[in-house]
Formats: sequence, structure tokens, C-alpha cells
Amino acid sequence: MTRSPVSEPPRLPPRVLYAQAVYGQEEINAVCKVLERSSLSLVCGSSVRAFEERVADLFGKRHALMVNSGSSANLLAVAALGLPAGSEVITPALTFSTTIAPLIQHGLVPALVDVKLDTFVIDEELIAEMITPKTKAMVVPNLIGNLPNWSKLRTIAKRYGLQVIEDSADTIGHLYRGRPTGTLSDIATTSFYGSHMMTCAGFGGAICMDDDKLADRARLLRGWGR
Repeated sequence: MTRSPVSEPPRLPPRVLYAQAVYGQEEINAVCKVLERSSLSLVCGSSVRAFEERVADLFGKRHALMVNSGSSANLLAVAALGLPAGSEVITPALTFSTTIAPLIQHGLVPALVDVKLDTFVIDEELIAEMITPKTKAMVVPNLIGNLPNWSKLRTIAKRYGLQVIEDSADTIGHLYRGRPTGTLSDIATTSFYGSHMMTCAGFGGAICMDDDKLADRARLLRGWGR
């Protein structure tokens, strides 16, 4: 019996894939290099530390900590603030679940503010009416490449004494009026999941801050006190 020749699948033109890790031989070689020289101990190596420094620069921050996902970065950011249970936290009504979940996990109360229909980011003009004596912080995502008015957000935070967490999973490396977005938040987080700006061939995230005490607390929480 004669077998029909197997035809090759059609070749698709090069394209940028959405929601999929994008990497090539350069990244494969880099991973192999780390595995060859790493002790595989439970501490971050030189490659992670070098990457943390570059991420910190992108956000205009002094410290950056690599974690396993953007979701963990948000959880770590909320934990590092150490807000009293029952505190209210301003956050947009349109957001991903891992913006809200860390607040619930730490006994905090999300105060949901509507978004602008043209950008889907939080409407700064609606925040003040949601603030009460229990309000202690804001968690504000930059969404699908769009930035809220960070100058107004910073003014509101200063006026009411609020801590600000910026979720920048969709905007790593973006500038706001010529400055990194992170310069106007107390803590900035990002994600390296397949659907975001940079990928880690799967999952990954980072949390950035200037405050030394916040950074120390976040390091302890990240690594079981090590």
C-alpha cells in the first residue's frame, strides 16, 4: 500500500501573539546559562538581582522585588502596607479580580469608583465623594495602555493621607509627562504574564517602591522571612 506524502503545514507570517509567551533562542540560551551556574538554592541569584535593578529603573523606584506573578505582586503590595482590618481602599469598578482579591484577603473593604468610558481607567473626579474616615489607600490599575491622571491622584492622596498602589501590568515602561509612572505611586506592581507587555515564558511579576521599610517588609513576606 502506497502512503500519500505528508504535506507540510502552511507557514504563517511572523506576527506578535496575544496572550502567549514570546521568546526565542536568546532567552533559551539565557535560561540554560543560569541553570548551569546556579546552585538552585532558595535565594535570588545575580540574574534576578540584575533584572530587579532594571525594573526599578523603569518605574523610577529605588527597590524592585521579583515574584512569581503579577497577582502575587498585588498581594504582596497590600500586605506590605499593613492596613488595619476594616480599612476602605479606593479602586475602580472595572478591573481584574487580583486587584480586589488581596483587599478581601486582608480584611479590607473595596470602595468601587466608576471609570471613564473612553479609557476604562478610574475617574479621578469621582474619588473624593467615596472617601470616608476609614479610607486608607488607593489601588489604581493602568489599563490596556491607558493612564489615569496621576497628578490628580497624587494630589488626592496627599490631601487625604492615602497610600497609593499602582498596578502597571499593562503599562510597564510607560511615561507620564516625561517621568516613569511609578514616581507618583508609593508602590508599583507589574506582571510578566503572556498577555502583558513583557513575558517570562509563562508567569512572573514584580513589586517596586522607594521606601526602605516597605521594601524590607516585602522581602520578608516574599521569602518566608529569609
